[in-house]
Amino acid sequence: FYFDNDNPNEPYTEIFRNMGYAYHEFGYEDQAFKRHLNISAKKGEIITVGNMIFSKFPLSNAKVYHIDSASKNYVLLGVDVALSDERKLRLFTTHLQSVTFDDKEVALAEERTQTFSTSLDSEAKGLLKKLMMASSKRARQANAINAITSSSDLPVIICGDFNDMPGSYVYTKIKGSLADAFSSNGLGLGRTYRKIFPTLRIDYMLYDAQALNCRAYRSPNLSLSDHNPVIATFSLKEKNSPTSK
Repeated sequence: FYFDNDNPNEPYTEIFRNMGYAYHEFGYEDQAFKRHLNISAKKGEIITVGNMIFSKFPLSNAKVYHIDSASKNYVLLGVDVALSDERKLRLFTTHLQSVTFDDKEVALAEERTQTFSTSLDSEAKGLLKKLMMASSKRARQANAINAITSSSDLPVIICGDFNDMPGSYVYTKIKGSLADAFSSNGLGLGRTYRKIFPTLRIDYMLYDAQALNCRAYRSPNLSLSDHNPVIATFSLKEKNSPTSK
């Protein structure tokens, strides 16, 4: 998400407010030139980039956790969501280390996967090196996230772009004892990343199954981004249930 520094209601905040999402919190990551997103931007105009939570329920205790000691640009945003006078949950969102392939490298990776090529020429070695470096950084970030979310005294939902696949160290470490919304109600392969492999599921919603039921999950195939959105519906379990918090 990003804000226009000259008007924090633009370009999307006011739209979400008008849709009924009266509460929001922002987790600052970085700044960038506005011209990267808008060709009509004036010279020097800046946008502020980060994670965003919009909610129809009141939010409190917002906190931005820095999850990578080597980079300020990777954060975990956490908020308390008041579902009623008596029931709260802790919602986290994050975006982990990307591989940072450029368009040429993405095309090369797609070509290699389509032809099942295993040759390690200089180009392939370059891709492999980037993959290994990014994986190492994500592992460090996952360790930090697990330490934060596992100590929560409220039921947890964590959602975000983990940039790693199910079964990976990163996925397993962040998931811990949480349930996966796709595993609960998803269908098919669950692809969320639109490029390279046709099976890449790297965006997740994980939740506390002792407190919540996942009623529905979908990730519609939309060309608004290189990722598909991930959408889930949850209901609260009865508070006095032996499996609820």
